[in-house]
Amino acid sequence: MTKNAGFKTGLIWIVASIGISGCSDSKSVDYYYNHQLEAREKIKECQKEEGGLQSSEACMNAIQAVRKWANTMNVN
Repeated sequence: MTKNAGFKTGLIWIVASIGISGCSDSKSVDYYYNHQLEAREKIKECQKEEGGLQSSEACMNAIQAVRKWANTMNVN
């Protein structure tokens, strides 16, 4: 394998990994916990999607964040 071929192979892997990681727009539970209005909007969107509330990681994270927030509000 030539030096140039190894470079091209490495470049392909870098581009592929960036593409794969860039496809996900899901935000973390902590993000939605700190942005409750956005979490509630995401849940509304998810209810309209074919898979419902379990249709994506973002939907699940938004639900978990709202539950976490609700649990902290119920602590005496």
